[in-house]
Amino acid sequence: MRSHTCGELGSQHVGQVVELCGWAQNVRVLSDTLVFVKLRDAFGSVQLLTEHRRMAKFAEQKRQLELLSTDTLISVKGEVAM
Repeated sequence: MRSHTCGELGSQHVGQVVELCGWAQNVRVLSDTLVFVKLRDAFGSVQLLTEHRRMAKFAEQKRQLELLSTDTLISVKGEVAM
C-alpha cells in the first residue's frame, strides 16, 4: 500500500521508509552494483537507487529491474535520501 506520492516527497522525509507506486520510466544499469530507476505517478517523479551494499538480494532485484519495460506499474519500499 502506498504511503506517499512521488510528488510529495521532500527533505522532511529524509531517513523515513516509504512505499511508492507508479510507472517505471527509465531503468539505467550503471554497473554490476548500481541501478537507477525513474518512477512517476500522477503527482510527480522520483529517482530510485538500488545499490549492492544496501540490498541482500541485489542480484535478483537487478535482474527483475532489467526486465521492466517503460510504463510498467511497480510498487517499491525504501528509505528516502537526498
